[in-house]
Amino acid sequence: MRNLFTFLFCLQFALFGLSQGKQKEIRPFENLKDIPTIDLATPNLKAIHEEDVLREKNGELYRIGVSMESNITTSNSGDWTFNNNGSRTWNVRVSSPGAEALSFLFSEFVLYGESVLTIRDLDGKLVHKPMTSLDVIDHHMQNAALCFGNDLVIELYEPANVQSSEILIDRVMYNYRSTGNPNAHKINESQSCEVNVNCSPVGDSWQDEKDGVARIYVVEGNSAGWCTGSLVNNTAQDCKPYFLTALHCGVNTSSGNMNQWRFYFRYESPNCNNPSTAGTLDDHYIQGCFRIADSDDGGGNSGSDFLLVQLGAASNETFTVNTLKSSDFSAYWNGWKSTSSASQGGAGIHHPAGDIKKISTFNGNTQSTSWGSAGGSHWQLSWSSNANGHGVTEGGSSGSPLFNNSGQIVGTLTGGSSYCNTPTSPDLYGKMSYHWTSNGSANDERLKPWLDPTNSNASTMGGSYDPCDGGGTGPGPSDCELQTNNILKVSLLTDDYAPETYLELTDSDGNVVWSEGNENVAGNFGTGQENPTADPTNALENLTQYDWDVTLPASDCYTFAIYDYYGDGLGAAQWGGTDGNLNLKNNTGTNIHTIAGDFGASSSVTVENTGGTTGIEDLTENTISIYPNPSKNFIMVDLTQLSMEANSIEIYDVTGKLMGSYTVESNGIMKLDLSDYTSGMYQVRIDTTDAPIVKRFVKK
Repeated sequence: MRNLFTFLFCLQFALFGLSQGKQKEIRPFENLKDIPTIDLATPNLKAIHEEDVLREKNGELYRIGVSMESNITTSNSGDWTFNNNGSRTWNVRVSSPGAEALSFLFSEFVLYGESVLTIRDLDGKLVHKPMTSLDVIDHHMQNAALCFGNDLVIELYEPANVQSSEILIDRVMYNYRSTGNPNAHKINESQSCEVNVNCSPVGDSWQDEKDGVARIYVVEGNSAGWCTGSLVNNTAQDCKPYFLTALHCGVNTSSGNMNQWRFYFRYESPNCNNPSTAGTLDDHYIQGCFRIADSDDGGGNSGSDFLLVQLGAASNETFTVNTLKSSDFSAYWNGWKSTSSASQGGAGIHHPAGDIKKISTFNGNTQSTSWGSAGGSHWQLSWSSNANGHGVTEGGSSGSPLFNNSGQIVGTLTGGSSYCNTPTSPDLYGKMSYHWTSNGSANDERLKPWLDPTNSNASTMGGSYDPCDGGGTGPGPSDCELQTNNILKVSLLTDDYAPETYLELTDSDGNVVWSEGNENVAGNFGTGQENPTADPTNALENLTQYDWDVTLPASDCYTFAIYDYYGDGLGAAQWGGTDGNLNLKNNTGTNIHTIAGDFGASSSVTVENTGGTTGIEDLTENTISIYPNPSKNFIMVDLTQLSMEANSIEIYDVTGKLMGSYTVESNGIMKLDLSDYTSGMYQVRIDTTDAPIVKRFVKK
């Protein structure tokens, strides 16, 4: 796409150059001030800023611009110059004092042939990419957004024998803050504690996920503002350009307004530094969208506050998808998790104040809460410090995805109270699980019909740079990166800093089914600090080889993860020590994955159990009884009807922590003491000669 625009840009000036030697019709840059001017009044900024304070308290769209009505056409404004060769040029100047940037909203935008529309400042500098017939969408609406400056010249060049363009600018957006204009402010207008998404090591583990996140220039009625959202995959894996954000970003937005939304991908610094100017960072955008479904709750007042749109227009879906998949965009369709289980640790990726892409991380558990009247509609969490800072959220972050540690979207930002001066104040995200089916019964009030169009009832979905490449098979073994049969063999050689290491295997619901190493690292990885608090129950020794055969309890897509407290993986050699390594092998002992050296703060991979290990619920000939359930001080585990031999019993809490382990001498009735257990849900795992069996009970 970029090459095509470059070609057209060069073509434009080649055509201009041919006529300049013959005619004076092409206006020199020094004479741009002579162009007929449309003067637009400056809005009442004092009143606007007072309104913004109230808007942000009420959780409304982070506004950056207000529109001014206009009626600018090629027939009633500006002037025309006609050339001897039949080409023609139209110019009009638009001025509105004090604006950081102007956005020109076209209710009619049709260009033909090799016609080119450009927008410049009075120094002749382009302030928007040249627009051609390739920018014409079937609804004929367009938005030339965020043209830096308050006194600009629009120029339309039409070659000879080309049909006249159809141009109507019915509104001009006066953008007064958070535009990224380097002449008004530095590009980095968000709060100082925010962390760039490409900072290392914190951003290293999120390089795929961040490529699906985009900032949104929202047009809503007579306002413009910033929000954030993400591309999302679906079970048909057909590359539908579905994009998920928050309803409050566009609760009052018409379909016409949505035609003028703009989605900026890859608007990010390439490293941890803040650039002084955007340069070409904002060149990668998709114009327009249309509504697919939303929570119909007024923006979280009585639900989970989601909005699902499709990028582009229905008629140009193929063009939109090809643009997203192009090397200029390299967009990523993010995966998701639709179950209601809490997440321990993860990240939010967002555009605070419309700034370059930032990342905030958390180590604790998400807590179920509500934003409005609907109970349990939101996740609440507090951000944690990391090796690169302590990110928070701001206006403009709304709608951004919350990822669990497996890189799956589990929520979308509604709002909260985190600031740089109060970084641990909580933020609230509408639950993906609530978005799924809980906001209403109609298809346009739920996510499931759109993200699970195959009706697979999948609770998780992986992400992809090209989900339609595999023919759209839906979730299954192919969605997992690795496969094994019932057993995953884990082989670890520790480095010189073994207390920094923690290994964990979770099922698709986020339940920990196996772990080793320093469990305290799980919520504090990538700190850039030495000497983590040790977990004595699972201590690992330096420079030691460990080999584990991990039994996978059911057919599922598991996530294997290794975490490092400091954030340098197993890469001790860079500090004068000895590197470690980790190998995963399938049930036959064949190596299927290797992690070595400095992998950063964490590394993970998904593993499919293709063996279909059977749980007790599926074995009608085997009955295990656990009673009383709920229990108070003890439980009885009755193994007398179990046909296979039991070897041991283990009890785990909801975090996957081992609470007790018991050897089974014979398949009888065992009484297990619970007096030291806190109230809550627990899991009983019975290891047998055939397959592990898992049951649950509640401690009062």
